[in-house]
Amino acid sequence: MFPITYDSANLQLAKNNKIYLIYNNQNVTSGGDINVSFGSYSNGNYNSFPLGIISNPNTWDTSSSPISNSIFLQSGMKNGYIFPQLIPNKDSCETNLIITDDVLNNSYDYQQASETIIASNIIFEGGNAEYHAGSSVTLTVGFNAKTESYFKAYILGCSDSSKASNNIHSYKEISETKKLLFYPNPTKNTLRINNLNNVVIKQVKVYNLLGKEVLQVQGNNENINVSGLLPGVYFVKLITQEGVRSFKMVKK
Repeated sequence: MFPITYDSANLQLAKNNKIYLIYNNQNVTSGGDINVSFGSYSNGNYNSFPLGIISNPNTWDTSSSPISNSIFLQSGMKNGYIFPQLIPNKDSCETNLIITDDVLNNSYDYQQASETIIASNIIFEGGNAEYHAGSSVTLTVGFNAKTESYFKAYILGCSDSSKASNNIHSYKEISETKKLLFYPNPTKNTLRINNLNNVVIKQVKVYNLLGKEVLQVQGNNENINVSGLLPGVYFVKLITQEGVRSFKMVKK
């Protein structure tokens, strides 16, 4: 066993499979109170204790200390019980990017890639997302821009600008008040769309369970021929002038 110089206030396993430690020093006063410190003053400057690193937690050698490295924080920066967010160095513009993390309420997500972006995430109400790619932005099965969210995608590539022109997509999930009924489901040859509010349909896309697009129909078409599809379960994405509607279809 190897003693730690200070008590460990917090341990965190990072994505790089290393364990990081926050140190603190605890002293009991004569009155029984516990004073906790995370650093000390020197010549009027506060210096936090360094962060410890266990580089190989899965390889434990009892003959040497597992804490092999330390991170020294900037002078004046005060540590605490809550672990600071550790952000790894990352190229500001990747070649190809796959986006799966959802964008929550009051959150902003700006992503860019020099070639392609594939997104299958959800942008919730109040979320804001902008995706820039050099050649294509693909929205696969699972992508959903909820009502009152904000989403834009551009063929622009990597740029220092947070705004761009040539807007491709800017839509919200279609309101439930705009009734679009799909029947029959299961279906054999034709999927019919009962468009009660005369919503302008721009495009219909059909995906298999692997997320591969297997059918695309352009224009305001309310009768979709699915006779060429193999029997099974599919996801249908209906892109209209007012938003997007997604649903599951069974082909028999």
